[in-house]
Amino acid sequence: MVDTFGPRGARPAVVAVVEGTGAAQGSAGAARHLARIVATLERDGFATAWDVDASDGITFRIGAGTADCAECLVPRPVITAMLGDALKGTPYHVTEVVMPTEPP
Repeated sequence: MVDTFGPRGARPAVVAVVEGTGAAQGSAGAARHLARIVATLERDGFATAWDVDASDGITFRIGAGTADCAECLVPRPVITAMLGDALKGTPYHVTEVVMPTEPP
């Protein structure tokens, strides 16, 4: 598993994330499992948001935020694998990952 995104490198502090931006009931539960990835992305200047659908599928969106280089983010398959690892053993699964270089 990759611990970092982009060129900055240092390991992120673990922080609690109260909820995603999704309105689904499962957003708060998913936040617990996504906290480390979200903290890493936000530390590197990216914005994150996600929705949880009725089948516990997560659509995870990454925005450029204050990041200097949206193209510097690791490729989608790496992000998808990291999210999958973070959600292992939970009812959640990755449905879609939207990268910052893609339109919303």
